[in-house]
Amino acid sequence: MTTCQHCWGYRIGSMVGSLEFCASLGSKLILVLGHTQCGALEGAVNMHLSQKDARTSKPPNSALTGLLQELSGVVQQVEEKLGVQADSQMFVDHAIKVNVFHSIDFLLRFSQPLRELMKHGELEIHGGIYHQDTGRVEFLGPSPRQSALLASDVALPPSMAKLSLPTRMVLDGPTKPDQALQLLREGNERFAAGAPIAGQLNAQMRKSLVKEGQFPHSAVVGCADSEAPLETIFDALPGDIFVLRNAGNTCTHAEGSIMGSLEFAIGAVNTQLILVLGHTSCSAILGATKVGLRKGWEYQRILLKSRPVVFA
Repeated sequence: MTTCQHCWGYRIGSMVGSLEFCASLGSKLILVLGHTQCGALEGAVNMHLSQKDARTSKPPNSALTGLLQELSGVVQQVEEKLGVQADSQMFVDHAIKVNVFHSIDFLLRFSQPLRELMKHGELEIHGGIYHQDTGRVEFLGPSPRQSALLASDVALPPSMAKLSLPTRMVLDGPTKPDQALQLLREGNERFAAGAPIAGQLNAQMRKSLVKEGQFPHSAVVGCADSEAPLETIFDALPGDIFVLRNAGNTCTHAEGSIMGSLEFAIGAVNTQLILVLGHTSCSAILGATKVGLRKGWEYQRILLKSRPVVFA
């Protein structure tokens, strides 16, 4: 039996590498085991609730603080399910199970060797919870998302975040629409998993873009809301996507700047994919809906007032 201590199991590195080594030796089962009264999850819950009350998030000042902040993603999932009225102990109890499956899902998403073994029926990954008060282990079985994750494309592990994506330039040539869409999907998968690799634009990359010119693989029409930054959610570098943003991601006038800019993207820089991207909780759509409903009610009132009076 190979033992890997589980506390911050969804961080990749020596943990995943050790599991891949263990599986290569012929091990057929990996068990991700959480436990009741987990101090790390209690700390993560308390930190999440305290920062929420303070309406601010402080940068980590130690490795432990950073670890607890990473676990806050698990706590947020629990909060969405239980609601904000749940007490901290309820949060912790439920977060134990959520964190186990979160760790399993991380392995399924990022470890190509483990995925291949599982697809061929040569390995299984199960979850469990050790109950300290009874000494018994509650076996949870595989992740509910296992089938979907194994069917998805493997993403690049966060341990490779130091490897920057290449800067797209004219020399790269045009990207076919299906390939461009795949690049958007892969970038968003990295962003959603908390494992972006785009990094920052260094001096050499910036000079290359200036010298060679841009050749974006996609044009994206998005909303101007600050919580929907397009380059970020597609894990893209400068030169990757041609971005157009306004309130409500709208194209309402043929002579407008959005239409003209899109025509420039497909003409001058030969972009072959246009994606119009909306987002949840859109301020513009919310405002337009309220106005539309209000006008609708006013119109109904006018109709009621204008109905002819019929005398019996």
